[in-house]
Formats: sequence, C-alpha cells, structure tokens
Amino acid sequence: MVSSPKDLGKKVSIDESQIEEGTSLFADSMRKFRKNKMAVISCILIICLFLASIFAKFITPYSYEEGTIEAQNFPPTWYKVFMSDEHKENLNKWVNSASSEEVDLFANIGDSGEINLENLAQETSIEQPLGKGFFARSINHLQPDAAEIYLGMSNSKHILGTDELGQDILSRLIYGIRLSLFLALTVTIVSLIVGVSYGSIAGYSGGLTDQLMMRFVDFLFGVPFIFLIILLMVLFGRHVFLIFVGLGLVYWIVLARIVRGQILSIKEKEFVMAAKSNGVSEFKIIFKHLVPNVVGPVIIFATLLVPQIMLLEAFLSFIGLGVTPPDVSLGIMISDGASVLSSYSWPIIFPGIVFSLMIFCMNFIGDGLRDALDPKLK
Repeated sequence: MVSSPKDLGKKVSIDESQIEEGTSLFADSMRKFRKNKMAVISCILIICLFLASIFAKFITPYSYEEGTIEAQNFPPTWYKVFMSDEHKENLNKWVNSASSEEVDLFANIGDSGEINLENLAQETSIEQPLGKGFFARSINHLQPDAAEIYLGMSNSKHILGTDELGQDILSRLIYGIRLSLFLALTVTIVSLIVGVSYGSIAGYSGGLTDQLMMRFVDFLFGVPFIFLIILLMVLFGRHVFLIFVGLGLVYWIVLARIVRGQILSIKEKEFVMAAKSNGVSEFKIIFKHLVPNVVGPVIIFATLLVPQIMLLEAFLSFIGLGVTPPDVSLGIMISDGASVLSSYSWPIIFPGIVFSLMIFCMNFIGDGLRDALDPKLK
C-alpha cells in the first residue's frame, strides 16, 4: 500500500509508555553481573573485609605486634563451650592443687632459705587431666597458671586464640588482610598503568616499533622469576613495598600482550579513521578512543591478578623473602602457623580459612565480570 501525500503530512501519535528507554553498556553489564549471585556475595564479602582492614585500629581488641606472656598459645576462648563439665572440673582441681602445693612450698622455707622437703605433702599432688576430644586436647600444653587464666577468661577475649608470643590472632588477622590487599592492589595498579600504556602503544604503532617492543616482552618472559625477586631485593633491600612495586613492573607483560591484541583488532575501525581525518593527535587516539574500548579485558585481568599476587605474597613470606616482622600479612601468619602445626592448629586454621575465602571471592568476581563484559556470552 502506497501512502498518499496527505497521509505523509499527518502526525502520528505514539504512546510514551510504549517507548523503551535505552541502557548504556555499563548499566547492561552491571545488570548481568547482579544476576551472578556468587559474584555479588563475593563482592560484598571483599568489601566488608576491606572496610574492616581500613578501620583495623578501631575494631581490633589488641595490638597486632604486642603479646602477653601469660597468654601464650591460648586456644580460642569459645573452645571451652565444647568441653565437658567433668573435664573442666578436673582441670580446676588440678589448678587448685598446683596452687596449694606452691603455697606449701613457700610455707616450708626455713630461716636459712632452704626448703624443708620432709614437711611437703607430695602425695596430695594431682596429675594433669589430659583431654581426649579436639577441643579438650587444645589446652593439654598449658601450665597450671596459664590454665587458670584461660579457664577464667571471658569467651569474648581472644576469640581466635593467641600465638606463641601471646599475640591476639584476630587482631593480627585483620591487619594481615590490610597488608595483603594493599600489596596486591599495589602490584595490580602498577601493572595496569605500565601494561595498558605499553601494549596500546605497541599495537597502534605496528611495524618495527611493535616488533622491537614485543621482543623485549619475550625477553622478560624468559627471565627466571626467582632471579627477578633476588634482583629486586638487591636493588631495594628488604623493603616489602618497593619489592612489590618492582613486581608490578614485571607482571605487566601479560597485560601488555592482551591490550596489544585488542588494539590490533580495532585500530582500523571507522571511528579511528574519523579521528585521524579530524587531525586528532596519536596520543588522544590511543588513550581517548582505543583504550576505553579494551577496558573489559583489562578489568577482568585486574580482578584475576589480585588473587595471584596474594598467593605470591604468601609464598614469598613462607620462604622468608616477603613480609618481615613486626609487619604482619596473611602469608607470614600462615608461615608462622605451619611451623607450630604439629602442636597447635588454630594459628594456621583461621588465617588459612580467611586467605582461601578471599582467593575464592576474587576469582568469583573475576568470572562474574568476564561474563558481564563479554558481549559474546548471553
């Protein structure tokens, strides 16, 4: 049916309620991301841990670098809830017996300062009751004085126990999260700045410039990692922050290859040709037109790099090349816990759980962002 000239001049009324408002790429990606429940839950957990580490000074019950001699190797105080009443009663009898023997010892010291062994009632001593369950065994190592303090302690104190120096594990754990996240973010930010700049310049330039720049990347790939760590320690000493800045200057090589490949695929697009015809400088073309179009893979790489750096920090601290006391990180806490694992389990259980949880969360967030930002995936 052909419209007449009269019909062409008529105004067509459209119901505004039937018009669908368009959404931006970012809004569309966030909508997809929110549908991934594991990624959202992981994001909430990471934010909570991040906020707790920032305000660690205000929420930690104890100092992370000062311990108490009387509270060495205390298990979590809530372990007492799972101990039988009979075992607690036997422990109290043992503690009271040891205290009375100590009193008798001082009472039988003569004027000469010598102990009158004949007057000591050795037969009244009670043997230490040893627990058999998981929670009861955790205090078998405590001496009478320490056991008396532990049994009389509130369940709200040292809820994750103490280490061999009497330091509160919960306080050290919160500060350890802060340092581990700080080091991981430092490496990630440095890698993003260097990798995106290097890869985009190489991909846009092409030709001999691209070949020379990528051969340098291939050379860095061939250098042994441990050699780089030792070289950074020679250059910066044992300053952990400078070492991880140096690691950021090494980890960019993977991102540079990713960005270069993305730039090569879009640098001949129409919007780039239009920018060239309008006299836009190459710097603006690279960083204003090309780089924003590869932000998806960059964000995914960043979220997946953070857990890698956290694992690296834990490894370096475990072998003695990372964080050194009195500073504390998750890696050094796991290392300290592993050294006493045959005797005490809690110094490694709780840092290990938190560390594994953070690694899982960051991986879930990276997978969620990958699915949300990849236009090929529904």
